[in-house]
Amino acid sequence: MLTPEEMSAHVMRVCDTWGITCRVMPGCKIYAYPTLHLIHINPVVDVHTFSLAMHEAGHVVLRHRPEQDRTWKEILAWKWAASHSPEWTMEMDSVRIHCLGCWGIPPDFNPANTINNWIGFR
Repeated sequence: MLTPEEMSAHVMRVCDTWGITCRVMPGCKIYAYPTLHLIHINPVVDVHTFSLAMHEAGHVVLRHRPEQDRTWKEILAWKWAASHSPEWTMEMDSVRIHCLGCWGIPPDFNPANTINNWIGFR
């Protein structure tokens, strides 16, 4: 299992690699500004804050825009976070499930269904 220091260092490496400005502010509203290549995160001190930071980085890397479907953006940013983390634990996945639930998105939602609805594929 990663230590808090390793998790924090990984988030900073990801931001450096992808050209993301990372503002670490205790108690801030966690948010991504993809067009500005900027994320606001809380200090990475545990799997919860690590998962959220990686998720927000995913929004930036994937160049999400406000007019895009929220469900689509959230699912893909979580998939990006999990695939770009050195490990993805059950506890990290619990954070994903909780956050998706806050948007009313089922944890097993298939984003391909959104694409099929857009193009009228049955």
